[in-house]
Amino acid sequence: MKKEFLAIILIICLMVFLAVFLTGFVSAAVKNVDGSCTNTIPGDDPLCDDGITYLTIQAAIDAASSGDTINVAAGTYTEDLAIPAGKDNLNISGASATIKGISNVPIASFPLAVPNIEILSNGVKLHGFTIESPTYVSGKYSSGIVIGAQNVAIYNNNFVVNSAGTIDEVSQALQTYATSAIPGVDISGLNVHDNTFTSTGTGAWGYEGIYVNPDLATSTVMIQNNIFTGKILRAITSERSKITITGNTITTNLIPGDLSAPGAFQGINVRNLALAAQSNVIVSNNVIQGADASKGFHQGIRIGQSGQVLTNFDIIDNTLQYNTNGILY
Repeated sequence: MKKEFLAIILIICLMVFLAVFLTGFVSAAVKNVDGSCTNTIPGDDPLCDDGITYLTIQAAIDAASSGDTINVAAGTYTEDLAIPAGKDNLNISGASATIKGISNVPIASFPLAVPNIEILSNGVKLHGFTIESPTYVSGKYSSGIVIGAQNVAIYNNNFVVNSAGTIDEVSQALQTYATSAIPGVDISGLNVHDNTFTSTGTGAWGYEGIYVNPDLATSTVMIQNNIFTGKILRAITSERSKITITGNTITTNLIPGDLSAPGAFQGINVRNLALAAQSNVIVSNNVIQGADASKGFHQGIRIGQSGQVLTNFDIIDNTLQYNTNGILY
């Protein structure tokens, strides 16, 4: 009897294990997006005629569950995207697809961010896309990707950002929410790597690449191995602690400028505008330069400002040339 009883217990345990194990696999699904597919079925707007392919990326996001993969076919998708909380670990992959934003923000609303892509779920991966600013509108700026979640990965994308006509119109490719916007926000684990950033348009003031705002900073953010070109006003800014900025190549086509007139201001800027203390920062192995001897940044690397307390900063093995000031502390 004891052996039979033990056998029954083992079978039950095995069945429970298999149920849990298989549930983990079943819960993750693949959703496909193809904006060029045929859609002729009335009332079935999110889907193509095959009944399973989505016409827009947002429709696929809305239908997705945590852990799903969204594969986006080649083409241009003119839409702003919102990934709300509760869709953790989405893997959004573009096969040479372009996401072109829609929303611009009137300069009178600064510093309001109106995301072209908003990420509020943890562990989201966004890769393989060309990500373009909205169509340029005089008197407005665009906010780009805005992140308010942990362990987000942005990689292998090509960012194309409008070059501003005035200093008030300067747009960002990617930024993070600050605690002043979302109390308690923490973007720890963010990894922005192996992307390219460049400018488009005739505006003389250029663009801003990445802006990391103050957050809870429970662990490290990585900005690594990205390439910035074109009319760069400022490539990378961090107002948070616990960040590593490494292996980036930043080459501006603008002459140095101190914000009194058009020109390249800062390659890398690590300081908190509210004078909050910053710590555990690494800036290493970056190249910060002008495209030729007449181009360059007013400040290649800017670290801190008067009144700030800075601890555990490593500024090492960076290459700077053609800048008015190399490293300013």
